[in-house]
Amino acid sequence: MSMLRNERMRSNSAMKRREFFIKWMKGLGIYTNFKKNMTILYWKNAIKSSADVAIASTGTSSTNWNRALMMAIARNGDRAAKIMVKIVSGQKVQSRKANTIIFSKKILRKSRLRFAKKEVARYSSSYRYNSVAIERRISMLKRIIPGGEMIVNEVRLMEETLDYIASLQVQVDVMRSFVDLVEVDKF
Repeated sequence: MSMLRNERMRSNSAMKRREFFIKWMKGLGIYTNFKKNMTILYWKNAIKSSADVAIASTGTSSTNWNRALMMAIARNGDRAAKIMVKIVSGQKVQSRKANTIIFSKKILRKSRLRFAKKEVARYSSSYRYNSVAIERRISMLKRIIPGGEMIVNEVRLMEETLDYIASLQVQVDVMRSFVDLVEVDKF
């Protein structure tokens, strides 16, 4: 039973790597068609941006970090980045204003509930010490994960973190394989 599950996980990972590679090359192709003579710095930004958009649009997961990463690239990038986000992801990038309104209502509702629960248990000093350490780590994690600042629920934050780590692992594996392939071709 576990061998079958391991085989499915390997094939799913291989499919994700293939999809990432195809979207990454598509994004790089958009950059090269947009600007013929690229500097090293522009190439670096093109590789990073296209890899980020490819990993954010790979798979079926619609997590917060996917949308936040694509919105940040489309908002902060040049015209080629904006076009690449639209073409590679196959979807229109949402405006930040629409997300802010939805999340602010959720934040208010959940913060009221959280505040009421914490008032009951604030009596012990060990609780205060542990909760401060945990809150510090959670806020650090929210800064690391794209779109993590908007996540209020700690369980949802952990799910986003696990998905982000798995996606980064796929990205690293594909890029490492690509570098190995390029190094073999040199010799």
